[in-house]
Amino acid sequence: ASHTVQYPVYGGSPALLLSSSESGREGEQIGASLLTAEEIGGLDLSTVRLAVISSCESGVGRYSERVQGYGIGGAFLEAGARDVIATLRPVEDAAAREFAIAFYEDLLRGGAEPADALRRADNRIIAEDRSAGNPLRRIDVWGPYILLGSFGSMH
Repeated sequence: ASHTVQYPVYGGSPALLLSSSESGREGEQIGASLLTAEEIGGLDLSTVRLAVISSCESGVGRYSERVQGYGIGGAFLEAGARDVIATLRPVEDAAAREFAIAFYEDLLRGGAEPADALRRADNRIIAEDRSAGNPLRRIDVWGPYILLGSFGSMH
């Protein structure tokens, strides 16, 4: 988990904030703690089957940016990741944790495909909330996440 920011030095392009401190060791600037969409797009991630970017609005960008507006998530696709789970809106840390547990439990159970694991995790959370009397109680947990990519086999 990390934070997505619009980093002004790079023309407002999205970047992942990997450290929340404004400076680390003496003289180190915050820019050293950022991984920009440009930098991600230049990586070789061709062996990555799935990247989960659980930061705020990681699947959102300007249309002129990486992969037609998919922001940080699109940069991972451009770098070669086969599938990317990204978000369309802000995500609270506790909600991100709850989603990750539900998603990875399903993904790892029987080698599920990312699209199936995402759907089942969402449905499980909705069903739990429905049985509690409010099917949209935890929309902030399952609602922000989308799947970008090939949607192909993980095998």
